Amino acid sequence: DTDNTTIVRCNLTNTFTLGSSGAGTSAINNIFETISGSGSQNNFFSNNIIYGQISNLDHSVILNNTSYYEGPIPITACEYTEISNNIFLNDSYSIPIMSNNEFTNNLFCNLVSANPCLSPFGDTNMCDDNIMAVDEFSLFVQYTEFLTHSNYYQNDLHAAVGSVIINAGSDGTDMGIYGGAFPW
Repeated sequence: DTDNTTIVRCNLTNTFTLGSSGAGTSAINNIFETISGSGSQNNFFSNNIIYGQISNLDHSVILNNTSYYEGPIPITACEYTEISNNIFLNDSYSIPIMSNNEFTNNLFCNLVSANPCLSPFGDTNMCDDNIMAVDEFSLFVQYTEFLTHSNYYQNDLHAAVGSVIINAGSDGTDMGIYGGAFPW
């Protein structure tokens, strides 16, 4: 287990796993395949590109990330976590099993049923100003395919002119990796 570790500007393939007793990891401006918190607490993930699932982060902050996961649930099994200003690019989506989280100013693309407050535990999630069912190809300067480790560099994830992500974050900056306190 690792406590109070900071990871900045790394390209991490495979699953990035935090130990269950680990706490205080900060990850800023990285590329991740999958993040598994294993129930770890007090972590901070900001302005990362994530092309896999985010799971099992408790009492943590997930802020200004851009995520694509080919599976049905891009984020799951988190509790007491602040999830704000993220872009979830999944084409399909199942309602996550999550409780006691705060979802604020996130964008869920092509996902009519993506509202995390509709989950079986949704009445315990707080949701405010999330944007649902937006065509992902209208968001960025150049976005031709879903994000993977091999094609990330073919895309330009800056906000396109007129994009709904411009200044749409809870802090008045853009949603995704170019907004917030740690823009790419």
